[in-house]
Amino acid sequence: PAHTFLKFNFEDSSPLVVSVETRKEKGEIFSILKGLFNAYELMYVLGDENDVVKIRTVYKKDPVDSYPLILSKKESQELLLDMLRRSEKLRNKPEFYNSLTNNCLTNIIYHLNRVTEKKIPILSYDVIFPGYSYKLLKAKGVIS
Repeated sequence: PAHTFLKFNFEDSSPLVVSVETRKEKGEIFSILKGLFNAYELMYVLGDENDVVKIRTVYKKDPVDSYPLILSKKESQELLLDMLRRSEKLRNKPEFYNSLTNNCLTNIIYHLNRVTEKKIPILSYDVIFPGYSYKLLKAKGVIS
């Protein structure tokens, strides 16, 4: 298992991180199995790089690898805007998270496929097991 999120750099401010996550109730613990059965709502978390990455590295003790996206400035801008629109849409019309079909990585791939010609298959071993997704994204020329 792995969690995928995106970091957007700006010329005149600190980076913004967009993370697609489950909205758990207080005290609730994530379960991949429960994630198959509409147990969690889907949400987009937007935050400062220090806060979002610190949750993963310090509190959850997860390793974090960084792979720069190979996108034009225009594609990067379109990607962020598309993610912000999706976040707003979820605020008005919530959806359930699904461990296989509506998770952090599938949503990022959905956005990437909308803004770039480098199409990434959603139904792939490397997407079902996101710890291997970097291999697929590298082969498709999306990351370096």
